[in-house]
Amino acid sequence: MEASLLKLVLARYLQNKCSAAEVKWLLDHFHTDDEGALLSLMMAQFELDADRPKQEAKPDQVVFAQVYARIEQHITSTNPIQKTIQPLWPRLIAAAAVILILGTGIYFYSSRSATEDGFKLGAAKDLPAGKNKATLTLANGEVIALSDAKNGVVIDAKTLVYNDGTAVGELKPTSGIQKIATPRGGTYQIVLPDGTKVWLNAASALKFPASFHGSATRKVELAGEAYFEVSKDKAQPFVVSTAVQELTVLGTHFNISSYPDENATKTTLLEGSVKVRSGTEQKILEPGQQSVLNSNHIAVDKADVEEVMAWKNGDFIFKSENLEGILNQVARWYDVELVYAADAPKKVILWGYVSRSNNISAVLSQLERTGKVHFEMEGRKIRITK
Repeated sequence: MEASLLKLVLARYLQNKCSAAEVKWLLDHFHTDDEGALLSLMMAQFELDADRPKQEAKPDQVVFAQVYARIEQHITSTNPIQKTIQPLWPRLIAAAAVILILGTGIYFYSSRSATEDGFKLGAAKDLPAGKNKATLTLANGEVIALSDAKNGVVIDAKTLVYNDGTAVGELKPTSGIQKIATPRGGTYQIVLPDGTKVWLNAASALKFPASFHGSATRKVELAGEAYFEVSKDKAQPFVVSTAVQELTVLGTHFNISSYPDENATKTTLLEGSVKVRSGTEQKILEPGQQSVLNSNHIAVDKADVEEVMAWKNGDFIFKSENLEGILNQVARWYDVELVYAADAPKKVILWGYVSRSNNISAVLSQLERTGKVHFEMEGRKIRITK
C-alpha cells in the first residue's frame, strides 16, 4: 500500500484503534513479527516527511505531545533500542503530525479476512465477490461461455485455448472481428493474436480481429476498463479505440477506464509511450502520467498507479474519491443496483482500502463505519441514505 494510504492505518495504530487484523497487516507490511520494533520501523520509513513543507492545517501542539508520549511509552516498555530512537523526537513529532493530518480525513480499511461491526445484512443474503466470467463471440456469431474455472484465454488465427493450454470446447476460431465481454461481477484475461495481453474489468468488452496480419495497425475497440501489456511491433502500431478517444502505441503497459456511466475517460501509462487523441486534441503521455478526457478536453497529470491498478491486483483502493464513484465500482463488481435516497451523501470524500475478494457485506460495513452513510439491502438492490 502506498505511503499516503498506509499513514491512514498508522493513524489508527497511534490512537490505539487498530483491530488485531490491522496490527497483523502492519507487521506483515514492515516484514516483522515483533510489535516492539514496529514503531521504530514505521518512523524510519516516514522520517523524510519531517523535511517536507507542512500542510496549512496544523494540529494542536498538545496533540503532538500526547502522540509522542504514547510513542515514547511504547518504546520504553517494548523496544530494546530505545536509546537509538529517542534522539529523533523532534522528527517523530513531525512525522506524527503528518499522520494525524491525514488521519483526520474520513477513511476505512479492511484486510482480506477482517470482520468489523457496521452494516447488518438483516434478512438479505450476502453476495460473494465477482469471479472469472466472460463470453467470447466469434465472427460467425457463435457465443462461447468461457469457463469460470479458468482465468484467461489465448486466441490466434489457428488455435483457441485457455491460458493453461486446455482447449476451449471443440469449437475453432473464425476469421473476422471477434468480441470478448465480461458481465457485471466478472473479469477475464485474454492474449490477442499478436501476443498482447489484456485484463478486462467487470462490465467491459473488447472487439478485435482474429488476425492482425496484413493490417497497417493492430486496432481493437474497448468499452469499460482494461489493462494492456502490448506486444512490441514498430511496423504495426497498436490502436485502442473507445467511444470518445483513440490511443496509439508501439509497445507499452497502460490502463484505460471508459465506462459510459462515468463522466470521464482515464488513460494511465505505466511503461512506454502513448498518444491520446480525441477530436483535434491530442496528448503524449509519459510513464506515471494519466490523461483525463472530459467534455472534449484532455488534461494530463501525475497518476496514482496504485489506485488505478487496484482492481487488477484484487483490491479496492480509494484516495480522495467521492462515495458515488466508489459505489459505481462496487455495483459493477458485485452486480447490484444502487438506489439513492434524497439525503444520500453522494459527494462525501473517502479514503480507504478493501479487498475485492470480500463479500459485499464486508465492503458496505467498512463504508458505514465512516459514520457518513447507511445502507439497506434487499436482494441485489442497495438503498443508500445518510
